[in-house]
Amino acid sequence: GGGGGAVVHRTRLLPFLKERLADARCDGDGLPFSFCGGFVGYLGYEMKQDCVDMRGERNRFESGDEDAMLLFSDRFLAFDHLEGRCYAVALCDDTCEEASRAWLASMHRLLTTISPPSSPSFP
Repeated sequence: GGGGGAVVHRTRLLPFLKERLADARCDGDGLPFSFCGGFVGYLGYEMKQDCVDMRGERNRFESGDEDAMLLFSDRFLAFDHLEGRCYAVALCDDTCEEASRAWLASMHRLLTTISPPSSPSFP
């Protein structure tokens, strides 16, 4: 968690996502939204290759474009503009709980020391 950097995986996407998220957990009970982290991005039409149509046949369409482009978001800030609140969220497994708690504590310290922005003025 939080290591940064880009990694390219050339594998079947859906089994990869299932395996990668199997041990992740997020205590999101106090959040007003259901997203606790994970993969964000896009799935292209090329993903049809991993799916089976109603006749049980695989789609054979091929493209030079990427099938999917995803970012693993294990730590993020979510802003509720209507309520004027900010939420720090960390997704972790057994290997990163201490680092996630440290990041959450540092975000709490940072967010409590800054003042909210003033309302924008328009001409």
